[in-house]
Amino acid sequence: MAKLFQSGGGGGGGITAFVAETITSGGTISSSNSGQQYRPIQSNGGAVSASLTPFGTAGDWATGTYITLKGESATNTVQLTHNDAQYGAILNGNMVLGLNDIINLIYDADLERWVEVGRNN
Repeated sequence: MAKLFQSGGGGGGGITAFVAETITSGGTISSSNSGQQYRPIQSNGGAVSASLTPFGTAGDWATGTYITLKGESATNTVQLTHNDAQYGAILNGNMVLGLNDIINLIYDADLERWVEVGRNN
């Protein structure tokens, strides 16, 4: 995945933005194991559901890893499914990421889960 933009502050923080990624049915979304990430996504054709472990099962994310996902298509949508299991995402209900839909997730290493912080729809 090509990196597009990185913004750093004097405190060493910042957001790393990536080019849009295409997700297949049951597929995972790329992620780094720390930092703040902006990741636009869309499906490979029509509506799909991502894996129940949306970022895979590598399990080496640092607590506080923060990911913003943004939908890139009104028709090639990607559903995230609530999954309170190891490496799953604890969501306020399932979410379909369509055009300009955004969800923010943070990783908790003690829980070994991604936790929804907020969404815009």
